[in-house]
Amino acid sequence: MERYSNIPVSKLSQQRDPEKEKKLLDQAAPGSLYTYARHIIKGRWPEAEPFIMKNPKRSFYYALYIIGGRWPEAEPHIQKDPEAAYAYSKYLLKEPWPEAEPHIATDSEWAFNYAKEVLEGRFSEAEPYLVNDPAYAYFYARDILGGRWPEAEETIIKDPSWSLGYAKNVIKDRFPEAESTLVKDSDIWEEYQEFLNDIGKGMDAWTIEEEIWS
Repeated sequence: MERYSNIPVSKLSQQRDPEKEKKLLDQAAPGSLYTYARHIIKGRWPEAEPFIMKNPKRSFYYALYIIGGRWPEAEPHIQKDPEAAYAYSKYLLKEPWPEAEPHIATDSEWAFNYAKEVLEGRFSEAEPYLVNDPAYAYFYARDILGGRWPEAEETIIKDPSWSLGYAKNVIKDRFPEAESTLVKDSDIWEEYQEFLNDIGKGMDAWTIEEEIWS
């Protein structure tokens, strides 16, 4: 069942109801107002817009599905939510949104997606945040930088899974600095050994472990 608010779409009347609209406006719940505009009015609802625009994600949906384009009045609200700002720039602006970038930059997931799918390149303003997230530091090095990111390696090596991915898909070679982390997870350590064998750099596990603990 499609649901965009606390009102299931299947339970909405398919005709406009002035009394219901008054109650919805009095309640001023952005999700309910958006749902009613999209599925009952099937168009803009000017009286509800001041309330809808206060919710960044509902504002994005309203712009995308109801207005079908930019909603300038709501942009100051949308740009403050990293996820909504990323989506608005990707699907509506279809270009970078500099005013929103300071907000997008603070969330590693949406900063990475913005770099990959909107900027199609580095997002320097987000790097101080990305560098502290093992997963997105790895993704950023792999998909955006296309190579090692030395500043992030101290963070990446704290997590065996992302250290393994970084070794296999970014360095494409042995990652000695991470081996003391990798060895702590037997499954990941075994996969790392297999990777080294595959690239012709297999070493006796005991030899590597002696290096780690020496």
